[in-house]
Amino acid sequence: MAFLTTVFTLVITVGLPMFGVFYLFDRDKAFLKSLGAGVVAYAIPQVLSIVPPFSDLDAILGPYGLASATFGKSLIFALVIEVVRYLIVRYYLTDRRKRLDVAAVGFGHWGMEAILTVGLTVFVLLLSWSQNGPLVDPTNMMLSGLERLFVLPVMLLLSALTFRAVKTGGLQWAALGVLINTLLNGGTSFLVAGGLSSSIVIWLMGVVGLVCGLFAYRLITGRAK
Repeated sequence: MAFLTTVFTLVITVGLPMFGVFYLFDRDKAFLKSLGAGVVAYAIPQVLSIVPPFSDLDAILGPYGLASATFGKSLIFALVIEVVRYLIVRYYLTDRRKRLDVAAVGFGHWGMEAILTVGLTVFVLLLSWSQNGPLVDPTNMMLSGLERLFVLPVMLLLSALTFRAVKTGGLQWAALGVLINTLLNGGTSFLVAGGLSSSIVIWLMGVVGLVCGLFAYRLITGRAK
């Protein structure tokens, strides 16, 4: 069972991102520009997170309580992420406005995060399975894969909101992206730190992911006003 759940998580966190790359290349390699933009939108905030004052946020906000530390830090990084994505879409992807470009930006962000935060670890684990396999908790391994899967529609929605903000000039769409990002990241951190089971939090993320996926579909296909 542990091996199967590990393979499942590897498929989600490495196989699915790689499939997305090959799919976009097969459709039109120009879509890889949008995919790469999504990767950059993920990478820049990660680099900033190790640079002061961003690296000191826990120490700065910690004394003000759990809620301030979790939601405050999430708000700051949500602002950074959404501003970076907005600038990339507006000034770099000036010639990329197709529906698949919207999905590619969100998918690129999600895929790089999935590979770096979970996929590489799982891949190395499989390579050393004879030694480390018995230590794997199948339930936690499966939940790791599901958590990454549930985040995908959220990333697609955030990308769609950014494109809508750029297209219409309405910054309320970007503000909505900041709000969603803050509530999701801050909320999950707050609930786990508050003692709620991580498995329950992940299944709640699944519900949020479903709602975000439906909204993302409406935005990307032009059904949302």
